[in-house]
This record gives sequence, structure tokens and C-alpha cells, in this order.
Amino acid sequence: MPSTLQDHKDGTPHGVWRDPDWLLCRDDRWRPVEPGTFPLADGIPGRMGLLRGYGNAIVPPLAAEFVTAFLESLR
Repeated sequence: MPSTLQDHKDGTPHGVWRDPDWLLCRDDRWRPVEPGTFPLADGIPGRMGLLRGYGNAIVPPLAAEFVTAFLESLR
């Protein structure tokens, strides 16, 4: 197992690699991916809309305003 998947001394995976999803790739090899992700490859319906949505998922100035307001509410 590659060292990125097996970092504990006893060989058990940790973090997102505890329970990965596995994708069969074009070279007929299975590869682990972060759970809950999915490929945005050609042939996926609405692929471009999903990509645009991910890119627009956060607006930094708005996020900064939200974090500031949240931290002030904790005082």
C-alpha cells in the first residue's frame, strides 16, 4: 500500500483514507478517492454546470464577512 494510504505503524489507514471510495480507471486498476467525490468526466450529465457551481461555491469577501460576524457573535 502506498505510504499516503498507510501512515500508522500498524499499517492502518487514517483520515479520508479510512473508508475510501474506489474507482476503476481506464488502465483497469482500482484507485482510492476521497469518499463522497465523483468523477466529472466526459459523459456525466450536467458536468459543466457542476464544475461552474464548484467554482462559484464560495465568494471570499462574503465568506470573510460571515466569519467576522460569527466571531463577533461569540463575544
